[in-house]
Amino acid sequence: METEKNELEGAAVDILLGRHIRKKREEVGVTEETAAEALNMNVETYRLCEMGARAFYPEMVVILSEILVVPVASLYGAIKEDLGAGESHKFPNQSEIAELLYYFTGVASPLARRKVIASARSASSATPVPAARMA
Repeated sequence: METEKNELEGAAVDILLGRHIRKKREEVGVTEETAAEALNMNVETYRLCEMGARAFYPEMVVILSEILVVPVASLYGAIKEDLGAGESHKFPNQSEIAELLYYFTGVASPLARRKVIASARSASSATPVPAARMA
């Protein structure tokens, strides 16, 4: 139970860190391609990191802080502020994720799947994912 809680908190941190890095990268005009190249990874992997699906390791954050010209602490500090503001409640727990995936994989029709996604999108307060990231 404690392990699951730690994993969920870790996932929340990955998502928030990715969100802050993306925001800062866009503010300063650094492209995903430039950031990915600086980290010696392909753009798709970099996008997964920004989305929180993969973790930014501390050494990666140091490199990004250099190209974004911000202190490392400012990237991590923003996460602490978000978690302190109660933003961690937005992340589903493991059983919710499993249940969503279970039922979604049972939807055979592509049209019906799009309707399920549209329904979730309309019920959510999250920022929409750009179409390029959904491919």
